[in-house]
Amino acid sequence: MDVKEKWNPTATEHDLDEILDTTNHIRAHLNLPRSEYLFEGALSDYGDIENGFRAFLPTTAWADAPLRVSPNNTLHEPFTRVDLHTATALLPDHNTAAGFSITFGDSPERNTTGRTPAGAPVTQDYSTLTALCRLMRITDTSENLRIGIRSKSVIHSLTTRLQTLEDTNWTGTPYGDILRPLVALLRTRRGLTIFSEQERPRGPDNQQALVAAREAASDQTCPPECVPQPPASQVITGAKLAKLTQAQIYRLMLNFSNEKQKARPSTVRVLNETKLSARARLKAEVTSEEIWKSIRGTNIIQKKVRAFLWKLLHDALPCGKSWGDDPVYVARADCPACSKTESAKHILTECRATGQGRIWELTKALLAQAGITWDIPKCVGDILTCGIPSKVDSLEPGQQRLLTITVSESAWLIWTSRCKWIIEGEGKRENEITANEATNKWNTMIDSKLNFDIMASNRERYDAKAVKEELVLETWSTVIDKKDKLMQSLKCHRNTGVLAGRGLAVRRPPGRNR
Repeated sequence: MDVKEKWNPTATEHDLDEILDTTNHIRAHLNLPRSEYLFEGALSDYGDIENGFRAFLPTTAWADAPLRVSPNNTLHEPFTRVDLHTATALLPDHNTAAGFSITFGDSPERNTTGRTPAGAPVTQDYSTLTALCRLMRITDTSENLRIGIRSKSVIHSLTTRLQTLEDTNWTGTPYGDILRPLVALLRTRRGLTIFSEQERPRGPDNQQALVAAREAASDQTCPPECVPQPPASQVITGAKLAKLTQAQIYRLMLNFSNEKQKARPSTVRVLNETKLSARARLKAEVTSEEIWKSIRGTNIIQKKVRAFLWKLLHDALPCGKSWGDDPVYVARADCPACSKTESAKHILTECRATGQGRIWELTKALLAQAGITWDIPKCVGDILTCGIPSKVDSLEPGQQRLLTITVSESAWLIWTSRCKWIIEGEGKRENEITANEATNKWNTMIDSKLNFDIMASNRERYDAKAVKEELVLETWSTVIDKKDKLMQSLKCHRNTGVLAGRGLAVRRPPGRNR
């Protein structure tokens, strides 16, 4: 096999053993604490000839230049302390934007701010990576840097997990498109780069840096920081065949075939809105993958509800502007009750004719009865966060399950009620959903979820698919009057008179001896 010069361990330019020896000497001399990590370029395994056997390469061939970093000779030079701060802002068009600020400890005149590109993930990790790209661009390659970062996942992706991520061609990494060029830029530096775990920002200087990052995010006149074009000689292309599993190969095949597909602008907008809601409600930074995974969770019982949430994330519900291209149903674009162009937000959180106000009041009251603090949703993103656990106010598994079931099913009930009013009721005022009708529909829906859990707990019938009785008790015991009545229902796997949120119903007991 004719091994490319980039992977040829016999290449004479920039001896690999010399580079590794220098790196080991630097690591031993620095004696870093556990909260600091040295960027080493992950070159320890690249001297093996098997690295030349790589798959899923781009259409353009890699450069012939060797993957070598010149030995570092700045060990005794002082370090420049740099801190990265990120923040998000809500724009006038209701989209979200992310910004960052870079502060130099001893040289405040070098401080700078920036924002991420439009359409980029609005998360702390991506904003941090964008800030690092800016930092690489404005600092000298021979300057020693000690960079403070809050995101541990970013630090480990650039240090302890770098070899594994590159061997698998960044499979399963949400930000591989920016991590790959950033690593290439880091490899070109002669100066040392140390990443330090940053504690929660405190003090006036840090607060000022956060304000600057938020202002940069909202300033649309400021050009965004774009993903840099790295030197081709330092970019690792393809996946190492010797380290791939069958599952990773399959995932790489899917990624390789889907690279040409572009994200829908409406989907990106709803995802960003959901991320902002998660930050406000759950005090958590979530990724797009976490949002997509949450709507497929086991706490969402019905497949049709999962499909509804999937369409909600894509902003693909058949309402509003979606009727504009059909001359037969163009009149359905506007809400008959409110004389506004319909949208998912209008139907689920604003319209007076769908009963949404009463349904959300009942949902909030039931969750409060279970000890869960929850605010009535004001946008679609507030609804789509129902399946994402909070990282601050951690709920018990039963509480989180009750929250997910109640909110998702309530949103589905509002949608189906609206569809019935538009189609069967022809959108007439006398057929609007009244408060009493909404209450009865919601009570029936909650009772059906409780009945489903009781019947689904039958392990003899459903085996491994059965819902654990302990989980059913944790979910519903706080919203019924008598726990022993629920336990009796679980024994016979039939509701013996339990109603959620309204105490006990006067019902006949099951069996022949009633």
